Amino acid sequence: MSVQQFTFGPFELDPMRLELRRDGVRLNVGARACRVLVALVERSGQVVTQQELLAAGWSGLHVADVNLRVHIVALRKALSGGADGTFDITTVPREGYVFAGPVSPIGAAMSTPPPLSHAIPRQLTTLFGRGEALARLGDAVAQHRIVTIVGPGGIGKTALALAAIAEHADNAGTECVFVDLSTSVSSLHIETRLFEALELDGSPNDVSTYIERALSRRTILLVLDNCEHVIGHVAALVASLTSRTGGVSILATSREPLRVPGERIFPLEPLDCPPEGAVLTGRSAMAYAAIQMFAEAAGRRSLAFAVDDANASLLGEVCRRLDGSPLAIELAAATSDTMTISELARRLDDRFNVLTRGARTALPKHRTLQAAVDWSYDALSAEEALVMRRLGVFPARFAAEDARSIVADETLSGDGVHHALANLAAKSLLTVDFSGENASFRFLETMRVYARLKLLESEDAAAAYARFMDHTLRRLGAINQLEASKEDIRRRHAIILDDWRAAHDWSVRSRDWHTALRLMAGAIGFSQSLNVRVEYVHRAIETLRMIPRDLQTEDALWLEMRVCGHAAQMLLDTQPPDPPNFIDCIGSIALRALELSKRLNAPDHQMSALVTLTIGALTGANVEDLESYGAGVFELAQRLKDSDSFRTAHYLNGYTKYYRSEFGAAVRDCDRALDLAAQAQPGTSIAFDHVPSVRVLRSRALWIRGEFVSGLDEMDEAHRIALDGGHVPTVAWVAWCGLCVYLWAGLIEKAAESAKLHEQLAREYRNPGWSRYVPSAHEALERLRDGRRSFDTAPIDWMPHVPSHADMMTSIHCGFHRPVDLHRIESAPQHWCASEHFRGAGEHHLTAGRMIEAETFISRALSISQSRAAAAWEIRATLSLARLRVRQQQSSAVRALLEPLVERFPQFDGNADLAYATDILAAC
Repeated sequence: MSVQQFTFGPFELDPMRLELRRDGVRLNVGARACRVLVALVERSGQVVTQQELLAAGWSGLHVADVNLRVHIVALRKALSGGADGTFDITTVPREGYVFAGPVSPIGAAMSTPPPLSHAIPRQLTTLFGRGEALARLGDAVAQHRIVTIVGPGGIGKTALALAAIAEHADNAGTECVFVDLSTSVSSLHIETRLFEALELDGSPNDVSTYIERALSRRTILLVLDNCEHVIGHVAALVASLTSRTGGVSILATSREPLRVPGERIFPLEPLDCPPEGAVLTGRSAMAYAAIQMFAEAAGRRSLAFAVDDANASLLGEVCRRLDGSPLAIELAAATSDTMTISELARRLDDRFNVLTRGARTALPKHRTLQAAVDWSYDALSAEEALVMRRLGVFPARFAAEDARSIVADETLSGDGVHHALANLAAKSLLTVDFSGENASFRFLETMRVYARLKLLESEDAAAAYARFMDHTLRRLGAINQLEASKEDIRRRHAIILDDWRAAHDWSVRSRDWHTALRLMAGAIGFSQSLNVRVEYVHRAIETLRMIPRDLQTEDALWLEMRVCGHAAQMLLDTQPPDPPNFIDCIGSIALRALELSKRLNAPDHQMSALVTLTIGALTGANVEDLESYGAGVFELAQRLKDSDSFRTAHYLNGYTKYYRSEFGAAVRDCDRALDLAAQAQPGTSIAFDHVPSVRVLRSRALWIRGEFVSGLDEMDEAHRIALDGGHVPTVAWVAWCGLCVYLWAGLIEKAAESAKLHEQLAREYRNPGWSRYVPSAHEALERLRDGRRSFDTAPIDWMPHVPSHADMMTSIHCGFHRPVDLHRIESAPQHWCASEHFRGAGEHHLTAGRMIEAETFISRALSISQSRAAAAWEIRATLSLARLRVRQQQSSAVRALLEPLVERFPQFDGNADLAYATDILAAC
């Protein structure tokens, strides 16, 4: 049966006649408006959607939304005469409308749905990782009359409150009433919801007073859920109830505190997640509550889902990036039936379009991640929303003064920014960290992504990012001019690193090449202080590609020169796999730096560019370029006439001589470089600490020319000086060269120590170039253990990192020689290890039984080594030829080869190949 009429205060609504009367007088409200009002009052206190109201007023017709809004305005005007605004129609953004106020039906039984049950909802899912929080909340509820669980949307406030209710009721025997305020929009509506939840009778005019009287002698815990959007009204109600009753306690959930006397704030933290970069197994991952929850939720979606060793680490990263938020994790787990963890991880930057499959029965604000954050954002004041958007430029932590520099303008004062920061933190949209000297702020990642999206949707993005880039440049400049300890500088660099990345990303995105160039120049300091060399290289290349060649000022040319020079040095230091042609890339960038240094008359930068080009030629084993650029260094040093330039020139000239197999001349240049170093303060002008680098070269030259013990002593000294100096690239270089020289000599244990040090540094500093030398070092150590030497082996299947890597490994063991390297060496027979390449080819033929070919290549190796006074290579070539004669059963020829060798080097110290010679002689 239908209701004959509704009454509320002085109003009567007749659904049959479609009339609205006040004090018996019919009001000028049309039939459609009455139909809309009937639909609202039939479900007083509940949200009625826009579609439902359109269906009620315009059944069967398709009309524009504006028609409904016109009639809502007319109804509000008609109801405005009610006492103290007791009755109203309020808008619930993105959901619909609510009629607020007590309504009494008169007449036959209603055909509308029965009132909602206000029994405490059951918790249907497992509560993960909240045991400690639940215990602390229980203590708080027992000790305080007002407790508010505070946290961002989706953090699990309601779930914890429901668990606390169950324990509180069981333990204390206290009556508990749960009141969901998610659809409440006014003080009257809140009172009505509470009135219904308490199952009180009557139609009081003053609902608040009626509730207070009803509760005056009851001991009861009122759980007020979802208070944030009506926080002021809830605060007033709570303050009134607790001051006028003795047995009423309040447990509230909200995204911000109530701020009433006696309130105990209970912040709810995210679920426990693995730290950044954690390496997990399937078993260890399940120690984290966030992963436990994901696994349980995903398992409900897909029987095939499981946490295992293959996906555990990536799943940990997903949960961490979702801020340990139960709602976000639940929504992410809902994708497990259509998406792998790897796919999910890749799409997290688009999380608001991906995490959309919430439960149909969930509150609208919890059905998608977007809705959860919209709920908080829509409740902000215009000023707070503006501040939140502009703060979206920050990728990580920021201080209050940073926020003021970006956010404040002619419309918003610095004090206004501070006030908004406090409000955003209170509303769980910002987190505050007090661990440092000054408080710092940051968004959780989801909030940060949301704020940035809102900024990009606004007309304010370009101006906000312009201020952010300028602010970042000022901070970089201040750090670069600071006189402080290395540790303090490093700490300050670490603080600004993420801001520099974000500022550079925006400058590239907006094609602002000049700002991008200034940011790269300003970052030269911390690219050395922090472990970001590879990243610096990639960003520098991206920036340099944007620069127009015909639109530069002198200032821009200076910036470009500095960035080119530094990027080329960083490429040389890191030798990354991308770009794959990094040797060519070093050449092109350093040549540009050289061109600009000459144009701008900057001799220091010219020397730096020439040094980089020379070492690049060394790395690429390009003897022609090595001689050309090395000569350029020497010529410039003679013009500059300073000792630093001359010591660098002598060092690089020594390398040129070394590469041409002029080992004695190389030692003399090293001696001159060391003499000059003793006269001046050593520096790092060539990206390496000078003295140990020179001693490494001297060690190699001495050993090859037959001064084995002296060469090893020099390498030991290079290690000691490098470790004392602590310049990491130098230590890594000395460790790598030490591995090689010690393996030449047969000192396996010392070589293994150097290899271990090199590998530790490669791993610790995440240097891709250093890491690419590690596998070949392991292979060489394995092949030379147990007294084995560089003989009698087939080719090793391997790929060198750079040509100089191929040369070094071939000199360690002939198995590393490749035919493609021989083609390169044949055009430069004066190369420092040409003899070893020819001998390696001969050994491969000898192993395969091709005697004629073996003798051809080994004889060539012996001839080259003798012509270059390379005693170490001569010993090996002689041994290889003796092995060939053993195969040919020519014992007298074997003795004729080896007996003079043993007489010439009677002491075996420093070269295990000589001991091998006596072994062969003994077997003849």
